[in-house]
Amino acid sequence: MGSTDSKLNFRKAVIQLTTKTQAVEKLVQGAESGCHSEKEKQIVLNCSRLLTRVLPYIFEDPDWRGFFWSTVPGAGRGGGEEDDENARPLAESLLLAIADLLFCPDFTVQSHRR
Repeated sequence: MGSTDSKLNFRKAVIQLTTKTQAVEKLVQGAESGCHSEKEKQIVLNCSRLLTRVLPYIFEDPDWRGFFWSTVPGAGRGGGEEDDENARPLAESLLLAIADLLFCPDFTVQSHRR
């Protein structure tokens, strides 16, 4: 990391990585909670909008695609080595959250209130 440009590019890359990771995490949290409040629904919609703009570029670039389908070290829930082996790739977490959100009452389908 010698020049100022390389430091700036590294910083931008770190920000981009954390933004995508946080967007997926927010979607997963929204799917797990069921999006009961309007604030949760808005957060999930904003994360979805961000990811629909970014994901095509991620899947076009082999390096980004590899990042998206690999697990992040230390991302296991317990923090141990066994949890790292069982950690889901970012893409798998995203796909499972989207599948859950497809059937979320009052978000994508009507609730069965009488």
